[in-house]
Amino acid sequence: MKNKKGSVALISMLVISATLVLIVLGISETNISNNYSYLNTNSDQLIYNFAESCFEDAVKRFEEDFRFI
Repeated sequence: MKNKKGSVALISMLVISATLVLIVLGISETNISNNYSYLNTNSDQLIYNFAESCFEDAVKRFEEDFRFI
């Protein structure tokens, strides 16, 4: 009987451990996805601002000197 109680306790601990591992992995995946989304949003805005500043610089140079091109 003592051996059976130990087996039940061991199986219970394995089930609880597996559940906790799945919860932690789910939370980690969500955080990683959110971070990638945040980085993509910031890089898109950075690229847009860089392209806009290059365009403004080209227009300014063209207005100053028509032979720029």
